[in-house]
Amino acid sequence: MRTLKRKLFPNEVVHHINGVRSDNRLINLCVMDRRQHELVHAWLEWKRKANGRYPSFKEQKQVLVDEHKGILLENYLGVGFKRYTSPVRPQFEVQKPKVRFTYRSTGNSQKLFSDLRRERNRLAKEENIPAYLVFKNHTLTEMAEQMPQDAQAMARIIGVTPEKSRLYGDQFLAIIWKHKSEASLRFRR
Repeated sequence: MRTLKRKLFPNEVVHHINGVRSDNRLINLCVMDRRQHELVHAWLEWKRKANGRYPSFKEQKQVLVDEHKGILLENYLGVGFKRYTSPVRPQFEVQKPKVRFTYRSTGNSQKLFSDLRRERNRLAKEENIPAYLVFKNHTLTEMAEQMPQDAQAMARIIGVTPEKSRLYGDQFLAIIWKHKSEASLRFRR
């Protein structure tokens, strides 16, 4: 073959990407192994039956090079071959709106929940970890509703592991006790 500046090897064939054998433009030609060529045609038929049409020119080129080890003659430089790569489109990350958890309860537990969440966020910032690793919102909700008196009662709340109880239990119990004492003072008046 003139473009390759060598003869084709006995096991090589020239594949016409658009299927027109008389179209010998370099952009339409791909040199490949005979067995791979058979696999390409089987793949093309399968795609045609599955989708009702042949794959796009661009998709065929990508498959020829990546999966069937084809050599695109359009990329021939006289020295070697460049792999066909599709242009990379920049990926833009869509900013998801932050979902803010709102506690849906009335009464004194609303203020307690806010205080517990404030303490959780402070501890998380202090330790440079995400807030949910200290306690998740549903755990704080249960704390606000159940108001545990001691470490044993706190350990029964879902999401309070022995490790978290050891690390953070005292701070959260102190907030709960403070809240209870304030509530009892308000109730006496």
